[in-house]
Amino acid sequence: MLSIGGLVAAILMIAGVWFMKQSYDMISEETGVGLFHTTALLYLVGAILMIVLIGAFLIIVAAVLEIVAFFSLPDELERPGEEEVPVI
Repeated sequence: MLSIGGLVAAILMIAGVWFMKQSYDMISEETGVGLFHTTALLYLVGAILMIVLIGAFLIIVAAVLEIVAFFSLPDELERPGEEEVPVI
């Protein structure tokens, strides 16, 4: 019974991390901060390897990279087609 519960938990974790990876990839494209893509990949690999308990280390590394990525965000994003207007 315990192994079935563990297997279900692992599958749900992988599914959740997959959606988080998709959102971090979109954030990476919109902001130009590539660390979000790396963080998402580490979360996904960590979730898959959590079955053999090596993934916990990767998830901790991904969490640290996630903090660094959020601090690397630009203060303002440029919108396509928008030109900077000089202030007079």
